[in-house]
Amino acid sequence: MSRSFPSTSFPTSALQPGATGMEVKKLQDFLVSQGLMTPEQVATGPGIYGPQTTAAVLTLQQKLGVDNSTGPGYFGPKTMQALQGMQSQLMQENSPQGQAGASTADTDPLKGQIDDLKSQQQ
Repeated sequence: MSRSFPSTSFPTSALQPGATGMEVKKLQDFLVSQGLMTPEQVATGPGIYGPQTTAAVLTLQQKLGVDNSTGPGYFGPKTMQALQGMQSQLMQENSPQGQAGASTADTDPLKGQIDDLKSQQQ
C-alpha cells in the first residue's frame, strides 16, 4: 500500500532539538506517516524533540537533499521549503492530466526515496 504525501501535514514553524509541544508532536506524526519514525519511538517522548526525532529529521533532510550544515536536525525553512516543493510537484502529478500512465513510484517520490533508504539500512 502506498502512502500519499503528506498523509499527515508537517509543521509550518521552525523546530529544533530540545523543543517541546504540539508542533513537535505534529512533526513526529508526519515523520511516522512517512515511515521515518515508528509510533513506538514517538511514544518514548511524544511532543519532545529528542534524539530519535532529530535522527528522523536528518534522514528526511538527506532524502530531500536539504543542506543542513547550519543546523543538523533543525526543522527549519530549508526543510519546509523542500517539503512544500515536493507537495506541489505531487499535486501537479496527481492532477487528471498528470496521472495518465504514471506509476506509484512516479507520483510518490518521497515514499520511493524512503523505501530506498530502508533497503540500504537492512
